[in-house]
Formats: sequence, C-alpha cells, structure tokens
Amino acid sequence: MLDFMEAVKICLRKYLDFKGRARRSEYWWFALFTLIVSVVSSFIDTILSMFVGFEFVDHLTGLLLFLPGLTVCFRRLHDIGRSGWWMGVAYILLAAAGIALAVTSSLDISDFFDEMRLIDAFLLLKPVVYIPLLASLVVSIICLVFSFIDSQKHTNKYGPSPKYQ
Repeated sequence: MLDFMEAVKICLRKYLDFKGRARRSEYWWFALFTLIVSVVSSFIDTILSMFVGFEFVDHLTGLLLFLPGLTVCFRRLHDIGRSGWWMGVAYILLAAAGIALAVTSSLDISDFFDEMRLIDAFLLLKPVVYIPLLASLVVSIICLVFSFIDSQKHTNKYGPSPKYQ
C-alpha cells in the first residue's frame, strides 16, 4: 500500500497522464489530500473575505487539483479494467446540464437554493437540465462503486498492475 505523501506525489507528477493504472490507495489518499486542501483553502477564503472582501484561494486550488483528480480517477478505472471514460461521461453530462441551464433559464440558480428547498428548486428546472444532471449523478455513483474494487492482478489493456508487480 502506498503512503499518503507517496500517493500525492504520484498524482501531482502524473497530473496529465490519463494512461496506465492507479491503485486504490493512490486514489483514496489523493481524495483525502484534495479534501484537506479544500477545507484549508475555504478557511483561508473566509479570512480573506473578511479583510480583503474577495475570495480566490478555493477556486484556484480547485482549478489546480481538478486535472490530477480527473487523471487519477481515469487510472483507477483502468486498474479494474474499465474505461476512464466512465468518469469522462459524468463530467460531460454535468457540463451539458450546466449549458442547458444557462441557455434555458434567465433565472439565477442561487435564488432557488436561497429561498426554496432543494427538491422544489430541482423540480422547477427544465427536463433538458435535470435529465443530464441525474445521468451524471448515476454515472458518478457507478464510478464511486468501481473505485472500491480491488486491482486486477494481471496485466490488462491499460498496462501492468501497480499492486501485483
């Protein structure tokens, strides 16, 4: 099993590497790292907003960690013999829902969430928005389940097993 720092180093070093395989430990340690960085950057943004009046650290770290997170997810899916495009499809569907929302609605979505319950806000959105949103959620849950599956012991079409070498 990889340790925390080793997994983070691998993920940051392979931030544009969609090929190959990633063990469960690499994937989950990087997920923990991303969570920790997100909490810390949100805290920093809270302090910045009090003194400076604007926030940018959380958005910046989110942008910086998006690609390494996506690539380790692709490699994790490869490790169990699945295409990384399972996660790619989830992001494409999410983007399609966002585009559909922008095109079909002149309403600010934050107004829904400030004044209404989540379910009410969801039901008011047009089907062209929530169908890809629901599909993205389903595919993301499938990918989450896949992330718990142990590595394939043998070499698959994505390369040799990093765990059973």
